[in-house]
Amino acid sequence: KIKILYYEALKKYVKIQIFIFCKEDNERNSYH
Repeated sequence: KIKILYYEALKKYVKIQIFIFCKEDNERNSYH
């Protein structure tokens, strides 16, 4: 049960990291 909770938290964390990365990437591209 703990493993499932950890996996869910990890998925959420990765999703947030990808979201932040994409946001920063888009902002960087808009400067050009």
